[in-house]
Amino acid sequence: MCWAVRIQFNFNYVPSLLSFRADITRQFGATRIRNVGGDGTYKLPETFNKYFTFDRYYGVKWDLTRSISIDFNAVNNARIDEPQGRLNTEAKKDTMWRNFFKLGRTTNYYHSANVTYTLPTAKLPLTSWTNVALGYSFDYRWTGASLLAKYLGNAIENTQNKTVMAEFKFSDLYNRSKFLRQFSTSVTKRPQQNNNSKQAPGKNQPAQNNTAADQEISPILKAVMKPLLMLKRINVDYSENSGTKLPGYIDSTKALGMNWAHFTPGLGFVTGQQPTKAWLDDFAKKGLITPDTTFNVQFQQQFTQRLQVQAQLEPYNDWRIDLSLTKSFTKTHTELFKNMDSAGYQHLTPYDAGGFEISYVAVKTMFGKIDSETGTTTTFQDFERYRKTISNRLATANPYNSIPGTPTYNTKDPEYRYGYSRYAQDVLIPAFLAAYTGKSPEKIGLLKNGGPANVRSNPFSNYIPRPNWRITYNGLAKLDPFKNYFTNFSITHAYVGSLSMSSYNSALLYEDPRLAGYPGFIDTVSGNYIPYFLVPNLTMTEQFAPLLGVDMTFTSSLNLRVEFKKSRSLSLSLIDYQLTELRSTEITMGGSYRIRNVKFKFLGEQTGKKVSNDMNFRLDLSLRDDKTVNNKLDADLVIPTSGQKVIGIAPSIDYVVNNRLNLRFFYDRRQTIPVISTAYPITSTRGGLTLRFMLAQ
Repeated sequence: MCWAVRIQFNFNYVPSLLSFRADITRQFGATRIRNVGGDGTYKLPETFNKYFTFDRYYGVKWDLTRSISIDFNAVNNARIDEPQGRLNTEAKKDTMWRNFFKLGRTTNYYHSANVTYTLPTAKLPLTSWTNVALGYSFDYRWTGASLLAKYLGNAIENTQNKTVMAEFKFSDLYNRSKFLRQFSTSVTKRPQQNNNSKQAPGKNQPAQNNTAADQEISPILKAVMKPLLMLKRINVDYSENSGTKLPGYIDSTKALGMNWAHFTPGLGFVTGQQPTKAWLDDFAKKGLITPDTTFNVQFQQQFTQRLQVQAQLEPYNDWRIDLSLTKSFTKTHTELFKNMDSAGYQHLTPYDAGGFEISYVAVKTMFGKIDSETGTTTTFQDFERYRKTISNRLATANPYNSIPGTPTYNTKDPEYRYGYSRYAQDVLIPAFLAAYTGKSPEKIGLLKNGGPANVRSNPFSNYIPRPNWRITYNGLAKLDPFKNYFTNFSITHAYVGSLSMSSYNSALLYEDPRLAGYPGFIDTVSGNYIPYFLVPNLTMTEQFAPLLGVDMTFTSSLNLRVEFKKSRSLSLSLIDYQLTELRSTEITMGGSYRIRNVKFKFLGEQTGKKVSNDMNFRLDLSLRDDKTVNNKLDADLVIPTSGQKVIGIAPSIDYVVNNRLNLRFFYDRRQTIPVISTAYPITSTRGGLTLRFMLAQ
């Protein structure tokens, strides 16, 4: 095993691929317009359309080790500057050739690299049950300025991508133990050895002893150990993608996009490193940003983070639990970084925007009761009540509220603390999440409003993704007395939920004069602190898909399916302060039956025999009830906005005439019954016969 590890880290001193290509293109065109009205002695001057480009392409592929792979590609687009007009003098030709042998004037440079590394965990005895792969890729681009506006500088940009993919196979870990292997694997009957085959004396004895030991395991011990070893596999997929675009860069580019004389813009930037505010300030102090005060191109950064985790559990045989956890966070930052003459370089009008989404669980309140008097749910009433607790927490944490002379309570809303009224965004979001997840308002996470720290900062980092699940059990058909009647009996339960703030943006009026990490400017209209991030809408969706599903296949080829689904969608508007709630309940039932060897004489004969085949009968029934209401805060008013009941019936008959022709008779009816007076009922019916003929097989 140690020898395998040493081979894994052997180095290849020579790249596996080196490539270079040069494209030299010269185009020349001259046009002279005829002087129609002249006497022919005067000729109009020529106009020229010409260019001379020198493009170079580089490539390196290097498998540094068996686990480390490097792939690098670069493109340099250059232009050979020529004197004006025709090259009809030796001086002009010398100038052109001098620029050619200097490899021209670079107008665009681009390179990209991808590095992958597979950790040697699979080669180590203690971690052979794991696979971990790391990836790092970057690209860099330098774009030259126009010769007519060189004072505005060039543009440089880079991107960086980091990935981590990991797989943990716990089944392999359990199988390494002789004792645990008996509980983590299913017992299967093996065919008996042929008595005529020759076996060495005593070779089969250990296997017989193991079988005997397996049979002596206590059922109680199995029932205890199986759930302890139910975790079978975990897959993790994590990625980060960052990018920066910096205009106004006034230095040139040489090899690898760097000016090695000044060592700019730096090896870190050309290999994907993302600059910070301090890096940008230092860059300007070195004189690398255009000093022109009329410069008006924004500095841009973007960041994307994604996480996906999947886990497979098996508490008992044929009982499977699949867990999934997801997170997505995106953010873009733009600002105008320019020279303000006597004030020096300034970061002007910073603006952030992005989105946030995670897998979430709010099942505790999905079946909440409805108040018979007001029509609101008890969860919505908790939401309204929790706002005071959140207001107190925020006011206590904000250091600007401890400044002498600051009022204790909000002048616009005396029941709430200063700066955090009942309609403040920082109050509404935590109160909403606490109420609809069944948590205490004293423990729910608060929004982070620390201002423009960096492009990676997440104002919603206190909200952690939670796993969704899917549970499937297929073991009933193997138990008495079910196995005498069923070939398959499957029970399914699944839950999918998400929390999203699809669009948020920074507030231009945000102020934090003491750099305390909290808002310090009061809006005179609402009496609330203006947060750094403004969230116009918050959406929470969840559904049991299904809450309970049963799929049965009888020994007589009869199949029955029943599913009960329930879903809820909550959309909190932080503009008009109302909550839109959509509830849906659906029951679907279906069945199919196959009759074998159905013969139809009128269809004729095939290869001397009457045509016979199976006929499938299918019937699907569904009933869905949707209701949408608007709950207005502090109004004790519920406004039904839409709703309907949808009833569906869809029988069909399928018959395969032969391997080329298929017949299908179908009927589908959908009836929609609205629950509000402004809508009208709709019934749609369709049916017919479908013939499918395949020309090729």
